[in-house]
Amino acid sequence: MIPKKELQYYSSLLTKKHRKEENKFIVEGKKSVMEGVSSSYSCEIIFVTDNFIEENKDTITEIAKKKKKLMTL
Repeated sequence: MIPKKELQYYSSLLTKKHRKEENKFIVEGKKSVMEGVSSSYSCEIIFVTDNFIEENKDTITEIAKKKKKLMTL
């Protein structure tokens, strides 16, 4: 489970002001996330639901191969 403080931090990135301050952005959707993971951008963390894991085992395997931090909600 994600700590409250960390959840607040990532939630703050939903606003343009905080994204600019931190020089970070959020990507949503399976296709966009996989493009981001495969790009030259540095991926800090990927949040997924249990349902997503069950329905997309191949995607989870691909993310794990790239050694990205994965956290379930």
